[in-house]
Amino acid sequence: MGQNPVGNVYGIYWNGKKECLATINPKNGSINTIGTIKNINWLYSTGGQATFDDDSSRYIFHGIDSSGISRLYTVNACNAQVIYAPRIMPSDSLAQIWHLQYSSFTKKIYALCLDNSSIMSFGTINQYSG
Repeated sequence: MGQNPVGNVYGIYWNGKKECLATINPKNGSINTIGTIKNINWLYSTGGQATFDDDSSRYIFHGIDSSGISRLYTVNACNAQVIYAPRIMPSDSLAQIWHLQYSSFTKKIYALCLDNSSIMSFGTINQYSG
């Protein structure tokens, strides 16, 4: 999930056929579907796998495409259209990322990264190139 500065909570859910971007009312839990997101096969559902770029109204998350490739998706929060989806790890990699956080100050995405040798580090991820 991600939240913009005015308190709108964004999340993705499976409607039985496709992944959908939606806003979630934090007071009563009601969901307002914005649209379906194309070419996504699987989402990382552990905590911190998404963030919100409030400068550009973009929802950013880690997912797997229909070909099994790990990608960092940047989606327009107004219409659910994928803007960027760079590959972020080789398909044979055991590397992982957690706790994505967009900074309006630096305009960067920060995350915890675990590489193939099980070394945890803190770093940035380029939303345009992975």
